[in-house]
Amino acid sequence: MRTAFVLVALAVALVASVLAGILVGAVPIAPGDVWNALWGNGDAANATIVRDLRLPRVLGAAIVGGALAVAGALLQGLLRNPLADPYVTGTSAGGSLCAVAAIALGASSEPALLPVAAFFGALASAAIVWRLSSLGGRTSVLTVLLAGVILSSFAAAIVTLLLVASDRIVLR
Repeated sequence: MRTAFVLVALAVALVASVLAGILVGAVPIAPGDVWNALWGNGDAANATIVRDLRLPRVLGAAIVGGALAVAGALLQGLLRNPLADPYVTGTSAGGSLCAVAAIALGASSEPALLPVAAFFGALASAAIVWRLSSLGGRTSVLTVLLAGVILSSFAAAIVTLLLVASDRIVLR
């Protein structure tokens, strides 16, 4: 009974968040006008704002939020640790290290390279953590978490070094 109540409450919160995201914006639009815009009636400007700007933004946020929640639950389930997150496993630090390194090397003029560098940095750090934690032939949750914390600290130190040593104004 409690699980059903929690699921219903979460569904209501999701619907309320989606409605709030569609209703609130720089241009005030009345709820009735939003309803008309969603169904193709009413003012063309309101329809453009609602259907082309607000609705895709809200749906994208809901999809990305759900994907991040699933990824977090999978990570915690895989490691059998409710405290496991990308910061503890070192993937966030690896991503930030490669993003800062890309900026320090001059990739800030091409903004599309930063997420690519961060993705490959996170992927590389996850592979390094997995390899370090399985050196003895077996992989335990404890060694994965310890290797992740070690790599995270090391990457954070390198990021700090790059920020201090860089003469690029973008990093300051």
